[in-house]
Amino acid sequence: IPFVTQFNGKGIQRAIKEFKSLNSNIDRARFLTRRLLLPATAALTASTAVLAKQLFDAAKAASADETAQKLLAAALEKATGATEYQIETADKLVDRLQRQTGVADDELRPALANLARATGNITQAQELLALALDVSAGSGVGLSEVQQILVNAMMGNYKGLKQLGVQFEATGDRQKDFERVTQILANLFGGAAKTKAETFEGMLQRLRIAYDEIVERIGYAVLPYLQRFANFVLNAVVPAVEQAIKS
Repeated sequence: IPFVTQFNGKGIQRAIKEFKSLNSNIDRARFLTRRLLLPATAALTASTAVLAKQLFDAAKAASADETAQKLLAAALEKATGATEYQIETADKLVDRLQRQTGVADDELRPALANLARATGNITQAQELLALALDVSAGSGVGLSEVQQILVNAMMGNYKGLKQLGVQFEATGDRQKDFERVTQILANLFGGAAKTKAETFEGMLQRLRIAYDEIVERIGYAVLPYLQRFANFVLNAVVPAVEQAIKS
């Protein structure tokens, strides 16, 4: 007799009737163990396992985010000589842009790092990142590809502009030509990232970003405990097991 079927009271009534029909306390104890305690224990174990996996996944997300931040900081410092304050400001920009546009920081950080390497100027790199977001949103070309097109154009290679629907004739003056390229792209795609973010699709993307950020915040809280546990396993458990195997 199932303890609970559909919630119409019949399952509960049958369970009570069966319980009352049992003669001995031993039979009743067995009934309670079989119908209540064992299913409850299984449910609790399953819930704990699910929670543990969710916390572990959150810690992994936080760890990946921490690594990405450090890689961006190193790239900005080496490429532009950015100060700690400038690096912190750049990371805040990345966070603001992802919330505004729905483009994840794991796309924004590599793009900003590449633009910083190409320009050697953190301010210009940030301006080009904003332009790349507009161009990507307006053209449908991925952000990584757009920023590479910009880098190539900066170096005098304008072939990628055709992919964006832009026909460009160079004058031979790289600096002036690149200024013309960015102006043309701004005229064609300016504001596209904001427009896309305000669509239903964009709202869903921004909602996903907000959820991912919450998960990462939880992960940052869990991460120190997992790191201590990992250190314990690596420094104590593993050597002990290896020693036991050798002996």
